[in-house]
Amino acid sequence: MSTLRRLHLAGALALILLVCVLPATAAETMLQNDSFTAGGSAGFQAGFTAGEMGAVRLVPTGPFPLNVTRVQLLFGGATTTQVVTLHIWDDSAGAAAPGVELYTNDYSLTGSDTALQEIDLTGAGVQVSGAFRVGIEFQHSGTPSIARDNDGIAAGRNFVNAVGLGWLDSAALGLTGDWIIRAGVTTPSGGGGGVVQNDSFLPGQSAGFQGGFVAGEMGAARLLPSGAFPQQVSAVRFLFGGAAGTRTVTLHVWDDPTGAATPGTELYTGDFQVTAADNALQELDLSAASISVSGPFRVGIEFQHSGTPSIARDNDGITPGRNFISMMGSGWIDAAALGVTGDWIIRAVMGPAGPGPGAPDIISVADIARDQGRSVRVRFARSNQDAAGAATPITAYEIYRRVDPLKGARPADDAGRTSALLDGWDYVGSAPAHGESAYSLVVPTLADSTIAAGQHWSVFLVRAATASPYVFFDSPADSGWSVDNLAPGAPAGLALAAGVLTWAPSAAADFDYFSVYRSTSPVFDGTAVLATHTTATTAVTGGAAAPYWYVTATDFAGNRGPAAQVMAASAVDGTARLTPAPLTAWPNPFNPRVTIAWDLPAAVDGTLEVFAMDGTRVRSLLSGTVAAGPGEVQWDGRDQNGRDVATGAYVARLRTADRVQTQRLLLVR
Repeated sequence: MSTLRRLHLAGALALILLVCVLPATAAETMLQNDSFTAGGSAGFQAGFTAGEMGAVRLVPTGPFPLNVTRVQLLFGGATTTQVVTLHIWDDSAGAAAPGVELYTNDYSLTGSDTALQEIDLTGAGVQVSGAFRVGIEFQHSGTPSIARDNDGIAAGRNFVNAVGLGWLDSAALGLTGDWIIRAGVTTPSGGGGGVVQNDSFLPGQSAGFQGGFVAGEMGAARLLPSGAFPQQVSAVRFLFGGAAGTRTVTLHVWDDPTGAATPGTELYTGDFQVTAADNALQELDLSAASISVSGPFRVGIEFQHSGTPSIARDNDGITPGRNFISMMGSGWIDAAALGVTGDWIIRAVMGPAGPGPGAPDIISVADIARDQGRSVRVRFARSNQDAAGAATPITAYEIYRRVDPLKGARPADDAGRTSALLDGWDYVGSAPAHGESAYSLVVPTLADSTIAAGQHWSVFLVRAATASPYVFFDSPADSGWSVDNLAPGAPAGLALAAGVLTWAPSAAADFDYFSVYRSTSPVFDGTAVLATHTTATTAVTGGAAAPYWYVTATDFAGNRGPAAQVMAASAVDGTARLTPAPLTAWPNPFNPRVTIAWDLPAAVDGTLEVFAMDGTRVRSLLSGTVAAGPGEVQWDGRDQNGRDVATGAYVARLRTADRVQTQRLLLVR
């Protein structure tokens, strides 16, 4: 199963009629501190500059976890359109500075003095387990700005993050009203959903890491999901630390209907490599494993090493009959009987069960590396009717793409019902059925995701067809995106005469513009200075003297190709001395992994690192000798301590003795 969030659009299919089932909809609660009513008066806060923000602490009552479905705010004082950055943090401690950041993304808002803006988060997967903070960061100075109400301010609920000062209570700065920033929350919908846990650990809290485990022993937690069954275990989260290092652990999942010391039938086992982190939860993706449960189940972490790092326990006591240890030679024992003082920090992320009887199941929707974009590979598991002796044999699989706006946000969890006539879906490809366990088909998208234009999701479903046009089985829908991975070639025929550069038109069908640089270096690197962007094939150098000039071509996806070079002294075309291509990355935008590639003329010592846009180093990916020729490495969207980094822009930088190559990366969670 792809790590992309699955979209559930329809229920199981009958043999003759397509029966549509809509997910249960949970009631939404709108959390707010302010007293503003639509059309009322408000004060728009002046004084914010780019990089500063206002934020509110919101306190839901549970039951937890809760999904954050939308954010509302009053944004006005002027009617222009500006980009703001939305942040959501855990704020269970209630300190001036919030806890772990749960979500961040940029949004374009148009000022309005009386109408609340609304940011849809139904597809973002933002989940909270207590109080949380919502912040609006300005990417501009002045108005439009967020507003405050006019009936006083609540202490400890309204905050400002000011450049150079950090987090401050708004009342201490003389603000007289609550920020008009709100959030809607719901309980997880569908067949239960959400995170199932026994422990009380919050990210960033301290925990006790259990010593004494040796290879072959394990700790396990009995989890009690609620809601309609069956449900699917889509991921397991646990706290693994107490010492640094990467270790292999074996994950087990059992049915556990009785709560006896020994669990029931084993449903899954698999090995995973995890890197220790003392306050950040690990997550193991199980969305491809099809682990279906019909009630209580047990999750165990088996050690393939002795000592720490180890799993952790919380610090508020242990629940009898919910925490277990499997010891070498002793079998299963309740952890409390061995003196363990807290619940294991082992959790499961739940979702509705997989496809209905006879339905195929989409495994992944993935971009095709090193292509020009506009296509993805849809891989899917067969229908159980695609087998010898089946009651309703499958003859072919048809793939349909949902008709969506050309550029759209991530689809919502409840994207609407699948029509029996597939109205609103385009047929994009098919494959004959041959009883294979899984199939793969390359199909077109309508648009690529780009850094400039943002994310474009394409939503697909697979229909298993039979000999009768009225008998078929539809999969749940799934989504992915395509990316243009190929940059244009170096401009040909670059020449310099009488202060004018000339070159040939780009042969790339998706060409966007040329960039002209001047430099004192014979190698095209970070020292080159941009002179101009142009769509023409000439550029006047004017009085700007430079020993070397370079021209690159960029396509509409933002891919910049290698540079053509000309030396001013001889005005000779430098195509024979073309420098290696700059760093490339695919997919870009990405989630959760991106491949970063390079091409070097000779082996050289170098470092490849990822930086945040503020210059903070996030991760070192490579250090030492880099071999000549093409090479590549993957970044998994985690920092040096193994923690997931937030949605946003990052920069990959390959530094060697004679050059610096960079590539902007966009992570969208």
